[in-house]
Amino acid sequence: MILIVPHKVSSIYPPTKLFFRCLAVTDLCVGLIVQPLFVTLIMSPLIKMNVQGFFYVHRVRHTLSWISCGVSVLTSTAISVDRLLALLLGLRYRHVVILRRVRVVIICIWLIGVLDGWTRMRRIDFAYNGTVVILTLSLVTAIFIYTKKHLKLRHQRAQLYTNVPEGPIANGGGIPLNKAR
Repeated sequence: MILIVPHKVSSIYPPTKLFFRCLAVTDLCVGLIVQPLFVTLIMSPLIKMNVQGFFYVHRVRHTLSWISCGVSVLTSTAISVDRLLALLLGLRYRHVVILRRVRVVIICIWLIGVLDGWTRMRRIDFAYNGTVVILTLSLVTAIFIYTKKHLKLRHQRAQLYTNVPEGPIANGGGIPLNKAR
């Protein structure tokens, strides 16, 4: 649904739609590829899978799960950066965040994910260290972004309440405005 419905929604900016589609593709990969491979591994004694087949399926599942997990985390971080830019830039957002730049970011995210999965097959210790760095940077970035968004929205809210006049003049009638509302 996430891949199809945003195409018809014009209120969402196309670069943001592309980020959501990228996230949906990673979820779809997990649901259509990684999870069925996991079920195959669980059912391997019942289907009498040989050791070499088991090892191959296990390795492919691990690699694809690392790729999709990495891409999912990085895409979620990119979405939070996109939303922060929309909040901070206002009208300039559409001039800064363009489809071409978002495509480059998504390609880089997928390359990092594939590199992480490939490294996982070759050198697991190096892959764990790289993944810890990626996850830590994503988490710190997300915490920073959500804190920044919270402070910005709180500041805008405070500004809104201090700029609203009270009394009958505020809304053109005889009913005073309720500041808390």
